[in-house]
Amino acid sequence: MTPLARLRAIPLLLAIVTLWGCGGDTGTNPDPDPDPDPTISLSIDASADSLLIGETLQLDAVFDPASGSQPVTWSSSSPTTGAVDSDGLVEGVSPGEIVITATGTTDPSLSASLTLQVNDCPTPRMVTADITADATWENWLDTPLCFDYVALDETEVTGALLTIEPGVIAGFQGDRLLVSAAGGLDATGTVDDPILLTGWADGFANAPGFWDGVMLRSSQHASNRIAHTTIEYGGGSNFGAIPAANLLFTEGTRMPIEAVTLRRSAGYGAYIGLTTEMPDGFDGGEITDNTTGAVHVHARRAYLLSAGATRPTIDGNLRDAIDVVASNIEADGTWAAFGAHYNILAAPIKLAVQAELTLEPGAHIVFELDQAMSVSSGGSLQAAGTLSEPIRLTGAIELAGSWRGLQIEDTSTLLEWVQIAHGGGPGGSGSLQPANLKLSLGATGVNTRLTMRNTVLTASAGYGLSAVAGDIFLDGFDANTLSGNVLGPAYLAATQVHDLGQTSSFLGNGEDRIVVTAATIDSDD
Repeated sequence: MTPLARLRAIPLLLAIVTLWGCGGDTGTNPDPDPDPDPTISLSIDASADSLLIGETLQLDAVFDPASGSQPVTWSSSSPTTGAVDSDGLVEGVSPGEIVITATGTTDPSLSASLTLQVNDCPTPRMVTADITADATWENWLDTPLCFDYVALDETEVTGALLTIEPGVIAGFQGDRLLVSAAGGLDATGTVDDPILLTGWADGFANAPGFWDGVMLRSSQHASNRIAHTTIEYGGGSNFGAIPAANLLFTEGTRMPIEAVTLRRSAGYGAYIGLTTEMPDGFDGGEITDNTTGAVHVHARRAYLLSAGATRPTIDGNLRDAIDVVASNIEADGTWAAFGAHYNILAAPIKLAVQAELTLEPGAHIVFELDQAMSVSSGGSLQAAGTLSEPIRLTGAIELAGSWRGLQIEDTSTLLEWVQIAHGGGPGGSGSLQPANLKLSLGATGVNTRLTMRNTVLTASAGYGLSAVAGDIFLDGFDANTLSGNVLGPAYLAATQVHDLGQTSSFLGNGEDRIVVTAATIDSDD
C-alpha cells in the first residue's frame, strides 16, 4: 500500500471505533427512544363475528411472538351498541355494527381492531299445544334478554314430564302453566344459569298479573323439582277458592323447591295447599314485591317455610303478610321470624296446636277478628324470644278484644320474652274469664303447666291472665308485666296466687286488682 493510501484509511478506522464505543454494550450512551421492534404484531382472537343483544363474547389479545406480550386497553366504537370491559368481554346492547380495538399500553403503536355485528333477538320457539309426551325446553339462546320459548295460551302438562333446562327464559302471553296430577315439572336451574318464567308481550311484559303463574295440581311425579328459578308478573286470576299467586301448590302436590324467587305477582308469591309436600321444606330463595301478600298457606303447612336448610327471604311485599288459614296443627314444626308476619285469617275454624309448635325469636302472629289460638293435650307451645327480638301475638285490629287470646289446656308451655295484646274477646272460653292468656283443664288428666318470664300481657278486653281452679301450675312466673287490661291483671284460683312471686308488675290496668276464686290451699305458700 502506498503512503497516501495508508493516510486515507486512518479516518475510516477511527469512525468505526467511535461507533462501537457509543453502543449499548458499554451502557455509556443508551438510545433514549428506541424504535419498536418491527417483528412484534398484535391481533384479536374471537370465537365468533357476531352476538345477540344481552349476549357476551370474550376477545383475546394475541401477541406474536408471545414474548412481546403486554397489557392492552379495550375500546368500542359504539358502547351503546356493544360495550367492552377492561378484560375484553364484549356485551351486545342494541342491534348494529361495532369495531372493537385493542391497544398496547406499553407501546401504543401496537393496535388491532375487529368488526362485530350485534343482532336482535331471534323469534322464540312458540308453544301452542298441551304437553302430552315428555318434552324439554332447551336453552338455545345464551342471553338474558332473549326468550327461548313463548306459550301463547294455557299450557297443560299431562301424562308427561316437562324439563326446563338451566338458563331458559320462557314467556307466557297469558293464562298459566298447569301441571296436572298425571304430569311433572323439572325446572332445575343453577346459580350461574337460573331459569326465568315471566310475562311476554312481543318482549318482556312487566306488569303484575300479566299471566296466571305456575300451578301444580296434585302432581307427584318422581322428577318434580323447582330450583334456581324466578317466577314473576303472575297472579292474574283466582282459581275458584284458590287465590291468585305466582306459584300454586294444590292439594296432594309433592314438589322439592330450592332457591326460588317469587316476585311482582298481582296476588301472592305462593299458595301452599293443606296437603302439599315439600320434602326439604321451602329451601332458600326470595318472596318479594308481591301485591296481595307473600304467601297464602294452611296452618298445617306453615312450618314448611322454616323447614329448609336455608330460610327464604320474605319481605318487601306491598303487604308483608303470610296469610294462614286456621286449622289443626298436627305435625311438629317451627314458625321462624320473617320480614312478613303470620296473619291468622278470620274464620269459624280456630287455630289449634296439637303438636309441638316452636316460635323463634322475632316471630309475629297477628289474629284477625274473633280468631283464637289453643294449645291442648298432645300439643306444646315453645315460645322463647329475647329482649331484642320478642315474640308477639297481637290483634290485626289493634283494639282490646279484637281476638279471643291464647288458651293452654292439659299441656306444658314456655313463654319467655313474649308480648300478647288485644285479646280477651268473648266466646269459646267455657267457664274461663276472657283474657289474653287462659289456662284451663280438659278431660285427659294431664296437668296444665306454664313457665312465663319477661312476658307482657296487655290491652285485653278482659284480664291479662285467667285460670280455673284445679291442676294448673305456674312453674316459673318471673319479671312479667300485666298492664292495660280492662278488667284487671289476673283472675286466678287461690291455689295459684302464691306462684305469682314478687318480681312481676300488675299495675296500670282498668282495675288494679287480682281476682281470686275460692279453692282449697293444701300446701305452704
